Amino acid sequence: MERDAAGIVCIVRDNGVGITAGSSRPAGLGLRGIRDRLKGLHGELEMTSAPGRGTEMIISIPINLREHSDGN
Repeated sequence: MERDAAGIVCIVRDNGVGITAGSSRPAGLGLRGIRDRLKGLHGELEMTSAPGRGTEMIISIPINLREHSDGN
């Protein structure tokens, strides 16, 4: 986890089996929950994964919310 002038970035990665598009497991609530929470913070989730190479999630949350304000 790092903080700079633009915001906070958290990188989580593993060296597991990765996530495939044709996975037989149903979509979990975990990633949906992360995306929902980030939406309220004007944050972003970037995820990369490859079979046999693991998964990496990059979570970015801006500090200066004025850039994202809707006037409220």
